[in-house]
Amino acid sequence: MKSLYIENKAFFDKLLILLAFYVIGYVFLVHLLAYVAPFVIGFLLSAIISPLVGFLQRKLKIARSITTILLISVIIALVAIAATALFNRIVMEAGNLAETLPTMMEDVNEFIHGMEDSFDRFLNFIPDGFAPDFNELIGGAVASITAGLGDFVMAASVGFVRGIPLMLMSVFLCLISAFFFTKDKKLISESITKSLPPPLSARISAFRRGLLTAIGGYVRAQLTIMTVIFAISVLGLVILGHPYAVILGLVIALADTLPMIGTGLVFWPYAVISFISGNHSFAIGLLIINVVCFLARQLLEPKVLGQQIGLHPLLVLLGVYVGVNVFGFIGLFLGPLFMVMSKMILSQGSDKADRKEERSKRERKNTKDK
Repeated sequence: MKSLYIENKAFFDKLLILLAFYVIGYVFLVHLLAYVAPFVIGFLLSAIISPLVGFLQRKLKIARSITTILLISVIIALVAIAATALFNRIVMEAGNLAETLPTMMEDVNEFIHGMEDSFDRFLNFIPDGFAPDFNELIGGAVASITAGLGDFVMAASVGFVRGIPLMLMSVFLCLISAFFFTKDKKLISESITKSLPPPLSARISAFRRGLLTAIGGYVRAQLTIMTVIFAISVLGLVILGHPYAVILGLVIALADTLPMIGTGLVFWPYAVISFISGNHSFAIGLLIINVVCFLARQLLEPKVLGQQIGLHPLLVLLGVYVGVNVFGFIGLFLGPLFMVMSKMILSQGSDKADRKEERSKRERKNTKDK
């Protein structure tokens, strides 16, 4: 056993590093991330804006701290403008919905009355001794669902109000940490490098480059898929004659990033409401668009993700499946990243060994020619 380890020491060392990476990653994401999330978001924001800060610093010839403040201020202003526009749009759509709500409620009431008539006809087939118990069972279930839904809405509302101060503080810490990460990027990097042994520092730098490459590739892949879903949705809704095809298509494209649910989060409720309202052909059209979007994502996701982050589509699917089961929703993004880092750890040193072997072959060939 010892000889086996000695002969394959490099491989077993990589497996140990991979195991340590998984354990540390799991502990951090599950147990520690909630406590340092604003700083992690600030670091990611810093990684996004740092290249632009450096570019503006060189062009404008001003201090990095001032450039960072200006850029973060621009980002805050853009977010505020977008939030204001979105809020105004929601208010306008809510007004339109309020105007059509009475008609929709009449349709819903007619549907409920029809269901009640069908239920009464169903009770006629039940023996007389069982009908009261069945009615009591159904009534109790409806009452429990109604009470549970009311308690959930109340608890969610109270929790949201209580969480506003913490949310504001988290946003403040995120912006402040992004400022310092960007302003002192070089100082922080040099401090970490000096405090670590050179081999470990080089390995961490390689991991960092691979992680940023994987994140960038994943974002590009998701944007590509979202663009395709957006185009399919808008085209289908235009064919159906929907007046808000572009806005609804954007919502559908964003919903498509959710695992398991995807575009069904929008299409299925909308189709049910349309069917209840009597617009059967429109409801069927929505379901057809949903199926097309689902098939498009299933066909595109493994291939596009594999091309962008350098993994075989099967490994991408495995990473997504394991990630969702271990981490939930966030695992949709973490699974492929873990696969990329695993590939980096296992292949580390392989390129160097291949170059060394190629150099040895050339030397042997030159010696033989002489």
